[in-house]
Amino acid sequence: MNLTSPLTTSPLLKHYAAYSSPESGRNAAPMHVGWREVEEVFLPVFAKAVKSGAQGVMSSYNEIDGVPTTGDKWLLTEKLMKEFGFTGYVSSNFGAISGLGKGNNATAENNSECVRQFLEAGGSVHGHDFGDNYEKLVIKLVNENRLATETLDVAVGNVLRVKVRLGLMDSHGWTDPTLVHKNLGNNPGHRALAERAALESIVLLQNRPISLLNSVSPVLPLNATKLKKIVVIGPNADEARMGDYSAAGWAGGAPNGGGNIDNFNIVPILEGIKLALPTTEVNDVVGTGTNSDINNIFWTVVQRHSLTISSTFHPTAPSVPWSSTPAVVERGEQGIKGAYFPNTNLDGAPAFDICILVAEN
Repeated sequence: MNLTSPLTTSPLLKHYAAYSSPESGRNAAPMHVGWREVEEVFLPVFAKAVKSGAQGVMSSYNEIDGVPTTGDKWLLTEKLMKEFGFTGYVSSNFGAISGLGKGNNATAENNSECVRQFLEAGGSVHGHDFGDNYEKLVIKLVNENRLATETLDVAVGNVLRVKVRLGLMDSHGWTDPTLVHKNLGNNPGHRALAERAALESIVLLQNRPISLLNSVSPVLPLNATKLKKIVVIGPNADEARMGDYSAAGWAGGAPNGGGNIDNFNIVPILEGIKLALPTTEVNDVVGTGTNSDINNIFWTVVQRHSLTISSTFHPTAPSVPWSSTPAVVERGEQGIKGAYFPNTNLDGAPAFDICILVAEN
């Protein structure tokens, strides 16, 4: 296989392995699956892709039968490399190596132990787990005789082998970065396809007359000549959110890795409406905001003003912020009264009441 063309990329398979049906559907949760199913359902597709020329494999967050895949030598070395014949490199999913630590899989007691388990299992490249500290941790492991240099040679060799195949070790092997920008970022065909996808993804749930306006015709299409004022409500009105996996998005571009593709020329909804209706007054309101420290208007403004205890009551269970059950919570306190019932129908008297006061900061 010749991979030395300047237009060639190194395919990376993800996520290895048995990652698609975790407990409760939660990302990084354990995968409850038998090994027969792993062998017959989840691994064959990787074996086929390896034979088709994949050069990289990304280890997943999950564990199988208590063993995290990112530290599983049987999966990464015995199956992938020896049985499937894979001769490329293994990269961890972002945070999967540190996930071997106490806060998640709990097979490693510290960061250096996380790195040791990954490398000895057959891994090479870390996915932004430790930044520049990754190399320092590797050096620490070798100096403390906790990682054999032979293991390090294999990990490094797997990466260099792919670079040689791509021609990156040759003097002429570097791809002109403007080709990426030209062929991907501002490719007219790609931009036209993106616009088509955006238009075809719009779903109209209902198009009924507005009774308050005594209208007999459906709302749409709007008559632009009669629109005097428009308000766009929501935290995404004036934000071009491409998603955190888009190149030049939060996790797809600098400084978190990712590309030089220009996604900053996107027109937000608010700006687009203003451009389409230059004679109409267009305003926006953030509304409830998003779940972030910057735009979370819901928590910092709306809740603080809206959640008020309507009548004095006596909690029957420990409440927040008290260390025990408070004797009384006065009417007008900013907080939430919680009633817990011993049944799913909320019948009868609650088993106990609590109060959660809204913090000042």
